[in-house]
Amino acid sequence: MQFCFPGGATDSELCASAETDDYGRVKIGMSESSPIALRPSAWWYMDQIEVNNSMRESYHVLEQRVFHRGSDLLIQMRIDGLFSQACDLADFPVDELTLGIRVVVCCREQGPVPVQLVLHPALVGVVLPQGFELRQQWKLKMDTDRPSPTDGTSCVGELKCELYKHGRPGRYFPAVEATMRLKRRPFHYVYNCCVPNACFSGLAMMQFYISPFDVVDRLSVTLTLLLTAYAHKITIAQIIPAIPYMTALDSYTVWNSGMLILLTLAGGIDPGLAWLITFIDEAYSSPVHVRREHERGLRPRSQVGRNENNQEERAGYEEHNESFDALVLRVDTWSFYVLFTVWLLVQLNAIRWLVGKQRESVPWLNGPCCACSPLNWILGVLKLKPAAQAAPSNERLPDTAWMF
Repeated sequence: MQFCFPGGATDSELCASAETDDYGRVKIGMSESSPIALRPSAWWYMDQIEVNNSMRESYHVLEQRVFHRGSDLLIQMRIDGLFSQACDLADFPVDELTLGIRVVVCCREQGPVPVQLVLHPALVGVVLPQGFELRQQWKLKMDTDRPSPTDGTSCVGELKCELYKHGRPGRYFPAVEATMRLKRRPFHYVYNCCVPNACFSGLAMMQFYISPFDVVDRLSVTLTLLLTAYAHKITIAQIIPAIPYMTALDSYTVWNSGMLILLTLAGGIDPGLAWLITFIDEAYSSPVHVRREHERGLRPRSQVGRNENNQEERAGYEEHNESFDALVLRVDTWSFYVLFTVWLLVQLNAIRWLVGKQRESVPWLNGPCCACSPLNWILGVLKLKPAAQAAPSNERLPDTAWMF
């Protein structure tokens, strides 16, 4: 980074050489005309520049120098290190992050040596994709208006510089932040997390091919898939960020786990639900039911079978069993329809959300090959709308003598 003092080359006190104290800090100079006026040199100003979000253990200053360019005095610093940034991972794994370096000049605006910053009108901020090591996991937001200075054909990453005030009222320090935007490439998480979860909950639908009266066989299918899903969740826990709120991937996993639990319950309680419906029907229609059985000369079902010669009674009991079996099959069929509809809506909504986030970065989604595809028809039915991006707002400083 480079700072410029316009006309500073003609100021002898600003161009003074650096004098350090016993602790290695640059001494501040005194004015020759007034013994109480502070007249620091450019080296002292450079010693007040700090990177606010740097990790102190890895922060290194590689180069510091002061030089002239015409009548201007410039100070230049090259730094290397790791920098921290608070990120919102609610949309993980299709999230977008803004990473920045915040440079603060430790000279209060109301202090004895006030400093203000202004961005140079010809400032151009770029990020070279060739030096971006994480391009396999992240995608840079490119600036299509500027070609790369290395080959002149490819684009460069967009870098924005904005001024802001650091501190609190009455104790503000001038600062500048250089930010770049990154977009995560989500397909590693889609293949390894989302697709297996969708398969686990979808394969549990196969239990409906088993008779609803074979409860043990049904539960063996769904409980095995449920345990497999939780074992898979433990396996992929190391690639999922450990944060105190739910991400989009966590919500999708919870929905599929909930579907597995509902399918497990449906496989075990469909006969019981049919019995409950029959019991409620008999309870609320007991006067009519008792009168009809009395007219037919039937006894309660608990006593059926004691008189083997009563053929009419046995025929009535078998008729009741057949109607109960039919009711169980109807309940099981409707359970399948309802659960399959819910599962399908969950998967379509996940596809809609994923494609909506990736539409700008995946060219074939906007190409002519997908103009009449079923995917676009589904997205049209679901009324896909791109998410609105909130524009960052920073309080700007007035134009000043320092140029970054």
